[in-house]
Amino acid sequence: MKKLTYISVLFSLFFILILPSCDFLKKKHADVVLLGEINVIVHDQWYGYIEYIGEVKNIGNATAEMVEIKFNTYNKNNELISVDSKAIALFLEHGEEAGFELHAYCDVEQYDHYTYNIKWSEAD
Repeated sequence: MKKLTYISVLFSLFFILILPSCDFLKKKHADVVLLGEINVIVHDQWYGYIEYIGEVKNIGNATAEMVEIKFNTYNKNNELISVDSKAIALFLEHGEEAGFELHAYCDVEQYDHYTYNIKWSEAD
């Protein structure tokens, strides 16, 4: 009976301490995040446009494919006045950075704030 308990303890330690640290068992995933802040420039010639400038980075351990950023632009009443998206990179490897510049054409006199969302697909 003691031998069975000793073996059980060894198996438990293996599964708790050793197995989780094996790299081949870790699931790979991409994780694309914004670096720093988004620079917003309002151009008020004619109808005008808002320019969003920034940079993203893949901090995951896998390649991100078809990386895209989407901006929703709102007025002071929180009403949507523009939806714009831009492809940033076809592939973004682990640790790789990519810049973006997006023009949102809208009535800039109504501009108050924005939200953004970064989307990507996982590489196979």
